[in-house]
Amino acid sequence: MLIIPAIDLMNGKCVRLTRGKRGTETTYSHNPAVIARMWEEMGAKRLHVVDLDAAMTGRASIQNQKAVESILKAVHIPVQLGGGIRGVEEARKALNTGVQWVIVGTVALANRQLVSRFVEELDGRLLVSIDSRDGHLVASGWTKDVYLDPLEFALDMWSMGVRTLVYTSTNRDGTLEGPDLPGLQRLLRSGASFIAAGGIGNLEDIRRLKALEPMGLVGAIVGKALYAGRLDFREAQEVAEGGGA
Repeated sequence: MLIIPAIDLMNGKCVRLTRGKRGTETTYSHNPAVIARMWEEMGAKRLHVVDLDAAMTGRASIQNQKAVESILKAVHIPVQLGGGIRGVEEARKALNTGVQWVIVGTVALANRQLVSRFVEELDGRLLVSIDSRDGHLVASGWTKDVYLDPLEFALDMWSMGVRTLVYTSTNRDGTLEGPDLPGLQRLLRSGASFIAAGGIGNLEDIRRLKALEPMGLVGAIVGKALYAGRLDFREAQEVAEGGGA
């Protein structure tokens, strides 16, 4: 299982939100490339980068685009990028800049036919996000409720050829209250591989997630716990890779 540090971008800065709400942001750096390089130097094998402005508005943010470009130039590890990607051409453009995987969410909920195109044309470089609140899905940067069961959606994505999904419990994101293990266990019944996000706060949370690896959990995205010093990256990675107590 991978520990994947999160770099959330807003106005070109590295921030963290609580439950994805504007106005709750804490700025951790005005230079995301420096943060990306720090995680690489600590041993991270992948980065999770999100353009929050684009996710919420559907429009690309110039400041965040420049930040993504600076991150890609600063590191040699693969980057998965989400936020505001609504079409195949946008996805291709991101991949052509050096991103390894693109993450789509809102468009997958709105247009299943487009998901089929993503699967056909992106050659395994597609991740689909499942963002859940109170048992149903949310879209448009978590600002809109979609009353669809997360497992039903995961099964749909699996049937269409999507093999890896990113599950975020938005109620827990940025709270350090622990991941949504029951929700994640339910989703793992779909047959897809999952990357978990939301609420991870300490080493015990990593151990609990590690226990789900045989069911198909392949990674954990960690943000606030790392930035706030609640979780040591190297210790977390050791547990995730099977060498920790």
